[in-house]
Amino acid sequence: MFGKKAFVRMLILIVGVVLSFANCDIGEDDDNGNGGDGSSGNPFTVSSKEGWDNVRSIIRSGENNKEYTITIAGNFSIPGSSGMYSNLFGSKYNVKVTMVGNHTISLSSSGYMFLIDSGNTVTIKDITLKGFAANNNMVVYNSGGNFIMQGNSSIVENIGGCGVYMGSGTFTMQDNSSVKNNNSHSNHSGGGVFVGSRSIFTMKDNSSVSGNISTSSGGGGVCLYNVGTFIMQDNSSVSNNSVLNNGYSTGGGGVYLGPGATFTMLGGIISGNNAFGRGGGIYLDGGTFNKTGGIVYGKDEGSNSNISTQGNVIYDRYSFTGYRWRGITAGQNINTADNDFWLND
Repeated sequence: MFGKKAFVRMLILIVGVVLSFANCDIGEDDDNGNGGDGSSGNPFTVSSKEGWDNVRSIIRSGENNKEYTITIAGNFSIPGSSGMYSNLFGSKYNVKVTMVGNHTISLSSSGYMFLIDSGNTVTIKDITLKGFAANNNMVVYNSGGNFIMQGNSSIVENIGGCGVYMGSGTFTMQDNSSVKNNNSHSNHSGGGVFVGSRSIFTMKDNSSVSGNISTSSGGGGVCLYNVGTFIMQDNSSVSNNSVLNNGYSTGGGGVYLGPGATFTMLGGIISGNNAFGRGGGIYLDGGTFNKTGGIVYGKDEGSNSNISTQGNVIYDRYSFTGYRWRGITAGQNINTADNDFWLND
């Protein structure tokens, strides 16, 4: 049996041990990357800007040809940047970073959140990237790398610039991922996604580009330019996007195709888009539209209608005679009435 004094000493010791554990900064250790080695089986864990900065430093000081997994364990904000802060990789090459978790990373100032440079890959799964309320930049700037959205990932609410800007490289949306409710009124074309410089943008599964607005140029949902390529398939959708107040020279509430661009529609739906100008659904400004599947809704389809102030759903600026559509095979079933198609006038 313990004596009274021994019992008190034992009680004090137990309380001290408990308090010691309570005051240990275990979460902070996990949050600076020390909670894992970045492998898929033992990922980094990040729940704050400080943790993000620490993991970013680890990746930048690491080796080429590495793969890292980061668990986003809480909501946090990071500043926007048009410089090195937004570059996860530094000078590293062929590095793959996968971020997982049901949380939101927000911009706390103007600038882009991620710069993905040549040869590197970023994959987000079930992550929300939230833009900034007065941002003249995109959320994600792809400059020759690979960007992949999986699960229920989303890019939302960037006001001033588009959601994803592809200077070059590839961008793949799959599962239920979305780019939505972004509003571009800067010189960055496209409310949702800009695809240029031989970039390739692919939408699969149930992915969606919706509720985006461009007030600077064509493509409320998707803008293609400079030999950009857009491939749409499965049940993906470009819907409820808008081009507003930019005159009649451009349009494409859903999709705008500039010179050299190619849009291949294997499946999916283009619906509910509108343009102040021409081409509520699609505007071809020298690009090529190849359609072998999917639906482009007409202008009298209720909430699915693609509408424009000039009354046309698909507008081809460079077709002058008959229905000589660039890249559209004769006899394909586009779900619109004949008078929904307007040629150059």
